[in-house]
Amino acid sequence: MAPAFTIFTCLPLELRQLIWHLALPDDEPEVLVLRAEQVGRRDQDKALVPLTVDTGFPVLMHTCRESRDYARHHSGIHFRFSQEACCEVPFRPFRPDRDTVFWDEDQHHCLWVPFYTADHDRWLSELRHLALPSPTALLGQHLAECILQHCPQLRTLSVVFADSGNHNWVQTRFAAPARRHRLRRIEPGHARRMKIVYDTWQYDSAFQITVHEFLMIFRNELNDHGTLVGNHHECAGQAWSLDPSANLQCLAQTFVEWRRRGWVEARVEKRHREA
Repeated sequence: MAPAFTIFTCLPLELRQLIWHLALPDDEPEVLVLRAEQVGRRDQDKALVPLTVDTGFPVLMHTCRESRDYARHHSGIHFRFSQEACCEVPFRPFRPDRDTVFWDEDQHHCLWVPFYTADHDRWLSELRHLALPSPTALLGQHLAECILQHCPQLRTLSVVFADSGNHNWVQTRFAAPARRHRLRRIEPGHARRMKIVYDTWQYDSAFQITVHEFLMIFRNELNDHGTLVGNHHECAGQAWSLDPSANLQCLAQTFVEWRRRGWVEARVEKRHREA
């Protein structure tokens, strides 16, 4: 058993604060769910709505009063009241190099609508991780062209399903959970067993394929149309892959939410499109 360090409080304040600073963890990868007011058309002179993500409480906030005060004022994390949690919850500025953007189905048209401010192109050009609901993944050529045009640094492109069960249609619509949430990958082994209804025209529930087969179709669509845009410098000549070691990855994911000190699959309301 390591001996207890009992003289920490005797150290000078400046040294204690330096130790607290070194103990601050790096930002956890989070999910930004885009809203209409954040990506819609806007005038040139309008400022971009600040993009933020919910995050967890820093560990230092549970150590002692001094560490909690330091983390609250120096970690870059802010707090706002949450109706769902009935308390103040932490959030921080969105980081395009670390966080995933979930482009809601109702906002997918903004991928190819010209932006009216350079602010949009700046963070899109730095974006590394983009997630789309499964109905949006059927947009094929338009989707590939716009992703390549606006997101040259992209490294992962995820198709998000309502859950990991065998009761999904490709066209199943759902909203991101209101509770604290993240995205969790559907592992390759489960993706080879998980069935989804893929009949996009006749709505025949008997026409099923696995999630792995769907990702193969999705990947092929991206690769077939990926050469149509010439300014995608970083990814030029590369192909999207299901291999986790590849530079450009296609993933299948679901939302998970925080419940009772653990992450569980989110409960989302499914809305099937009618034939």
